[in-house]
Amino acid sequence: MTDEKGGLGEFEPVPAGVYPAQIVSAEEEPTKDGNSWMLKIQFSIVGPNYPGHRVWGRIITASADPSKVAMGKRHLANLLDAIGVGRRISDTDVLLNKVAPIKVKLQAATEQYSASNNIVEYGIAADPSFRPANDVPGTASASAAAPKPGLKKPPMSF
Repeated sequence: MTDEKGGLGEFEPVPAGVYPAQIVSAEEEPTKDGNSWMLKIQFSIVGPNYPGHRVWGRIITASADPSKVAMGKRHLANLLDAIGVGRRISDTDVLLNKVAPIKVKLQAATEQYSASNNIVEYGIAADPSFRPANDVPGTASASAAAPKPGLKKPPMSF
């Protein structure tokens, strides 16, 4: 779907690349199979290319499969380092409104699914030259937000 200017709609996939993106929602929930926990994050691209486009990431935070946990720890550590909140969090609200680079790839359409984006790297792994920045100007600061229930498990250190 295209917007009125002939560009991509906000939910259409963007070309593969690295984009600065603001975290607009983050919550931990069980995976569909119920065997793992994931941090589900919605990003909105804020850079000059494709501003406002939405991309979703899923980072495994707990699983019986050690390889999934290892990758999830690496992804989360890179994201936390990029947004400058430290590696020990107890509430997903600390992530809100923070900006970090994400590296996306384009997943081709199949008979069952339309084309989509997958985030393959977060934060400093997506862009090693990225330096932590403050919240996006003009948005409510994540640190000023009233505390809300967040993670349903004890905080994890990475």
